[in-house]
Amino acid sequence: MYRADQTGTCVRLTPVWPASEEGNITFVRTFTVVAALMSVFLVAGCGGDDNGGEETTTGTASQTFSISATDYAFTPSTVTVDAPGTYTFDLTNDGATDHAIEIEGQGSEERSDTVSPGDSASVTIDLQSGTYEMYCPIDGHRAQGMEGEVTVS
Repeated sequence: MYRADQTGTCVRLTPVWPASEEGNITFVRTFTVVAALMSVFLVAGCGGDDNGGEETTTGTASQTFSISATDYAFTPSTVTVDAPGTYTFDLTNDGATDHAIEIEGQGSEERSDTVSPGDSASVTIDLQSGTYEMYCPIDGHRAQGMEGEVTVS
């Protein structure tokens, strides 16, 4: 940045932060870098909700996930895991009717026992990379929206 000094018919440009004032230049450079980084973090934090407001769970191999069954939904309805492996899904029936959970895809299919209201059951499945359907196999429950997805990276 320069300051214009006019003497007679000549204009002389003088640096506002001359090289001899290294401290000022360092401050301006540091401030600029910090401001740029803050802008990046603010923009990254403004991302939208990519899953339409549904709850999502993320985990790693050989982990157990808790799933709540209500009339007629799973919470969370989306589960994402980072690697192939053996996973257990613990289903708790928080609804007023019987429910179960079935996970199907990539050549695998496993189902829990039917669970009465207030009770729990588990299903363990070996998951490979890909997407799996998760749903309640009780007649008509899936059609009423009791379904979700398991994704393995």
